[in-house]
Formats: sequence, structure tokens, C-alpha cells
Amino acid sequence: SGVRLELNSANHYGGAICASGEGNTTIGYCTMANNSGTDEGGAVYVGNSTDAELDHCTLDSNATDGNGAGVTVQGQVTLTSTIISFSTSGSALWEDGGDAALSCCCIYGNAGGQGDAGDDIGLNDNISEDPCYCNALEGDYHLWNFSPCNRYACDRIGAWGVGCWDEQDVRNEEMPRGGIALDLRGWSPNPILGSSTLRYSIDAGSGSTPVDVVLFDASGRRIRQLLHSDQPSGRYALQWNGTDDRGRRVAGGTYFCRVRAGDEERTNRFIVLR
Repeated sequence: SGVRLELNSANHYGGAICASGEGNTTIGYCTMANNSGTDEGGAVYVGNSTDAELDHCTLDSNATDGNGAGVTVQGQVTLTSTIISFSTSGSALWEDGGDAALSCCCIYGNAGGQGDAGDDIGLNDNISEDPCYCNALEGDYHLWNFSPCNRYACDRIGAWGVGCWDEQDVRNEEMPRGGIALDLRGWSPNPILGSSTLRYSIDAGSGSTPVDVVLFDASGRRIRQLLHSDQPSGRYALQWNGTDDRGRRVAGGTYFCRVRAGDEERTNRFIVLR
């Protein structure tokens, strides 16, 4: 989410990114906002000989006079955990002879509708709900804690994690019943530059349950055990200062957090910046 492409324009294709020619293109944790492509692909255009992947990207308020304000594809594109929202003109996605595969994506509020993403809504954990940005008007694409894009089934949708929190929102009470229920809401902020807070909820009924919170690096090596304790039902906020079990600051990179509560287990990916 450190890469932002904003206020760009192209006379023809791909206001922010034009991927054309033979080869593969991967775009991850990128924010593309307020871009325009006159003919096709307000934010992203994928040519007919190109395979592209968009992973954990946020595309907001892009525009085109043609089709595909978010993405136009003539080749092959895979969209994973990506938001296409509030395009000001044009549909969210256009398959111009190409093919797009979507999973864990949020397509919402685009002026020209969902386009060719419409058939994917409801399949493979794709949704069409307001992503609930903290303050998109001022360029803050972090999510409210009650955002539908902040969900365990997909880890997190979009380039930004939770950045604003409403402890009283009634939607936070919607937890499954029966046995132990664990709701891992993730880190805020994420990416992490200094310290960050992990928020999660437990429904253990009237009793308590053993809870373990452990951090791992990308190779699977344990770097820090943050918690090993019994906890009753409730909401919890656990702070981490960016150090390992020996008190040393960890290097920048991708890490994983595993939370276990009784028989329930959730894993969350996060990024450390240095």
C-alpha cells in the first residue's frame, strides 16, 4: 500500500498502468485513484498478449470515456483481494476479448455498474458492498473496523488495513454461536512502521479459553509469542512494538500472525516497513 498512482491520465489506454506486450505483470498492494484513460482502462489496461495479476489493490474514483474505468483486459488478468469502487464514469471491469478471474474482490459504487465483474459477485468470496474507507475524500483508504472488506474469509480486501475504529458499532456483535468463536480483525496500522495494535474478539460463552498469539516470518520461523493466556469472552487489543522474542527489531518484510482460541485458529498477514 506504499505505492500510490493518482491523478494520471492517458489519451488512449490505462490511465495509471498500461501492461502490453508478451509477458507477465504483477501489481500488489497498490492504490490507484482519480486516474483516467480516454478510450479504455481508467486505471489499468491489460493488452492481448499479457498475463497480469492485481493482488490487494485499491482502485477508487477512476474514469474512462469508454469501458472499464477500473480495469480493461484483452489478455488474462487475475484479481485477488482487490477493491474497484466509485468510478466516476465507466464500468468497473471490461473484458475486451480477454478474461478476468476474481476472488475475494469488492466491486461497488461504480458509475457504469459492475461491468463484466457482475457475474462474479457472490462467487469465490466476491462482494458488492461499500468498502467503508476512513476518509477517501482526503486520500485515506484505510478501512473502518466494520468494513465488509475487513473479513477473515479473505484476510483483508484492498491495499489498506483497518485505520479507524468504532467500538460501539453494532455490526461488531455479529459473531457465530456454538463453541468458541474467534474473530481476528487484524493490525492497525498495517503496514507497520513502528508499533501496531492487533484487535480480535472471542466468544467463549460464560467461561474462558486458552489463547495463543504468535508471529512468524515469511519462511515460517517463529519470531515472537505475544500472548499465552486464558481469556474470557470479549474484545481485545494487543500491542506489538516491532521486536522479536529477544527484544531485537525485526527486519522489514512480510510476516504472519496466528491467533488460536480453543479449537479455533486464524492467520493474518501483515507488512513491516523499515
